[in-house]
Amino acid sequence: GSSRSPRSHCAVWFVILVVPALTVPCGSSSRLCPQYAAIASTVASGDAVARAAIDAAAGSADHDEVLETNRTVQEEEMMVLEAIFGDGFVRDEEAEEAAGAADGGGGGSSYVLVVLGETSSNAELQVKLHVCYAPEYPSHLPPKCAIVEGIDDAEEATFVVDSLRALFYEERAVTAAEGEPAEGVVHKWSEWVRDEW
Repeated sequence: GSSRSPRSHCAVWFVILVVPALTVPCGSSSRLCPQYAAIASTVASGDAVARAAIDAAAGSADHDEVLETNRTVQEEEMMVLEAIFGDGFVRDEEAEEAAGAADGGGGGSSYVLVVLGETSSNAELQVKLHVCYAPEYPSHLPPKCAIVEGIDDAEEATFVVDSLRALFYEERAVTAAEGEPAEGVVHKWSEWVRDEW
C-alpha cells in the first residue's frame, strides 16, 4: 500500500477538475482499454455539460441556493457514510482547511473512506478513497476522488477513479431526466469498488 498524503491528492484533483485532462491510461496490452473508451467518453461528456451548466448559472439568482442545497446534501451524505463505515470514515480537516485557503474560504469537505471487499480469489481487499467535495457537488460535478491505498497500479487507479466519475454522471443524468434533485453518490461508489473491482 501507499503512504502518500491524502491532502496532496485533493489538491491534484482540484487542478485536474478545473482544467480537465482525460487521457486513456492504456498501454497496448492493457486489459482495461476496451472498457475505458466508454468510461472516458461518459466522463468527458459529463464534464463538458456540467461546466456549461455551471457557467450559465454563475450569474443567476438561483446559484447561491443551489450551492446551499449542495452543502446540505454533502453534510447529510457524510453523516450517513460515518454511520455506515464507522472508523472507516475519517474527516481530513487539514485538507479542508487547505482547500478553503486556496479558494477563498469555500473549501469543500474532505475525508478518507475505507472500502472493504474481497478479490476474485477470496483474499481481503481494502481500498482507501480520498474524497473532496466540490461546491458544485452533487448538482453538477462529482466529488474529487483519489485512491490513497489498495490499488497500486497507476492505470488501474485511474480506471477506478474515472469509473466512479462516470457513475456519478450516469446517476445524475437519470435523476435530472426524472426531475429529481441531485443525490450523493459516494455510497454507490463504495459499493462499486467493493463489488466491481
